[in-house]
Amino acid sequence: MKQATARLLLVAEALLALWLVRNFFYVTTWRLYLDGRAAERSGSSAAQRFEVEGGRVVPEILSPADDRLRFTLRLERPATLRFEARPGGRASYEVALVRGRDRKIVARGDAGRPSAVSLALPPFEGALELANHGPLTWADLRIVGRLRFALPLATLVMLAGLSLALPRWEGSFAPALSKRQRSAALETALLLGGALGALGAAELALRALGPRLGAGMAAQRRDLGEAWPNPRWQETKRYGLRLRAGLETFAEVSHGDIVWMGFVPPEVSPARTRRFAFHTDAEGFRNAAVRDPIAVAALGDSFTDAMTLPAEQAWPARLEARLGRPVQNYGTAGFGPQQEERVLSDFALRHRPGVAVLAFFAGNDLFNAETFDDRERSAGGARERPPGWRLKDTVARFDELYVMSLVRAAGQRLQETWPGTAPARADGGPVEPDLDPLPAAPGQRPSFDRGMFTVPVAGRALRVALMPPYLATLRFPAAELRARRGWALTRQSIERMQRLGQASGAELVVMFVPFKSQVYLPLLRRSFPPDELDRALRFYFRGTGSTVPSRALAGNRLALNGLVQSFCAERGIPFLDLTPALEAEVERGRNVYFADDAHWNAAGHEVAAAALAEFLHGRGQPRP
Repeated sequence: MKQATARLLLVAEALLALWLVRNFFYVTTWRLYLDGRAAERSGSSAAQRFEVEGGRVVPEILSPADDRLRFTLRLERPATLRFEARPGGRASYEVALVRGRDRKIVARGDAGRPSAVSLALPPFEGALELANHGPLTWADLRIVGRLRFALPLATLVMLAGLSLALPRWEGSFAPALSKRQRSAALETALLLGGALGALGAAELALRALGPRLGAGMAAQRRDLGEAWPNPRWQETKRYGLRLRAGLETFAEVSHGDIVWMGFVPPEVSPARTRRFAFHTDAEGFRNAAVRDPIAVAALGDSFTDAMTLPAEQAWPARLEARLGRPVQNYGTAGFGPQQEERVLSDFALRHRPGVAVLAFFAGNDLFNAETFDDRERSAGGARERPPGWRLKDTVARFDELYVMSLVRAAGQRLQETWPGTAPARADGGPVEPDLDPLPAAPGQRPSFDRGMFTVPVAGRALRVALMPPYLATLRFPAAELRARRGWALTRQSIERMQRLGQASGAELVVMFVPFKSQVYLPLLRRSFPPDELDRALRFYFRGTGSTVPSRALAGNRLALNGLVQSFCAERGIPFLDLTPALEAEVERGRNVYFADDAHWNAAGHEVAAAALAEFLHGRGQPRP
């Protein structure tokens, strides 16, 4: 009986220790997003953003003025509310728990400077209310579960003490084990200890290796908010970030950038995964191989390298199919005019093109020119902060283990390569999302839901979300754009590209790539009454403290088009504006941009290739 008691004590200690370990790793963090399941719909002017700080993504809720946010809570156990209050001026905040008409203030504070806040929350069912007076950013707003370990730990210590004390008090409490049982117990203890030691060593080694663990691990850690360097990209002194040469991998896209950057909630744009091969040539561009000679060199940014589509659907490949002549893709996402000038000089001209097409993107080329100039002036020290992305809103402690990430990455890799799995089959399938919108219902009216427009056009329901930073550029009239440093830098780069081309026998053509708002704004203005459209567009300006009426935006819609066209006319540079061709395709009821992305879909690239092919043929280019 006494030996059985001793064994029961050992079993109870083991179970209690396992319970403590299990509960420690199951402590969960819930992040509160404006568009999350817990958020209550309101007339708040706050905006959700995701920023990269210190190698991690930090979710932010921007409240530019007095505001009140509410989140539905159901806490069965005590928890902790954590956030950092970042004032944009003179500001204060208030945190309250609301149940029916009962409102209990649990914290108040004046935010004269950024301050970390941690508040204990009791078990509660109701609403968490956050109020701010003055401009305030709620950074990394989250609720963290609390492990109540004091009583279990004290119980474990007491049981362990009894296990040690009882045999000393009376020897018959000592468990009688045979030699074989003692040997088995020792082997089991050594095995468990070795396994725990191996897991601990593996965790430490994986953390030390970090970004060197490859793309699979990078994808797992990305979901947790870790901003690892993308292994597809390399930092170079001459260009900044650019693609590595000789890549043989795949790309997978589920949501567009307007969603994953947090401007529009994923609920209004269900994920549709596109998976395709991703290859770069020996020069680091999205071509099957380096070719010489070539007829056309395609220069540009993400609208040219088309990283959201297979390379064969990008406009350079579609142009080649129409011309029957080699068109080499020299586009790189994030490049501005100065980098494109260097690509022309360093790579394209050595392959003797007859035409060099510069795809000028209206959304950010002027601003990218300024950023790159700052980088050059600071000898590479000034770098643009990369955009953040939406991370998992519910994370347990065990999710943060690198060993767990490795297991998941290995499982994903096995699924990708195992014959017959869905991802493996997807590699060879067509990628045609957004090309044929759903038919519009009889009598369907235009609508707007949290950033997503739905507009019936030519019998089809087009779905459109706008990219706020690009939409905001429509605030600038031509005079302000002309006065920007980025415009002077852009002009200088294009002038040098023209001279480089002339010296090498290549004609420079500027192809104007409009951003999404420029193409869809006329349709939206026809589809919505002015006050209704203004209210919808205010959604995109949340968190900025400023709004611009749609009439003013429409007045500046083609300001940059005219600026670039006039400059090209002065310099004798052939100029093609794609805006009319893209608008015409939209009027036929066909999306030319992904619904939730700022970039063209395959139809948009096809329109660009068709318009450019006709333009070049009209000029007798490319010459045989």
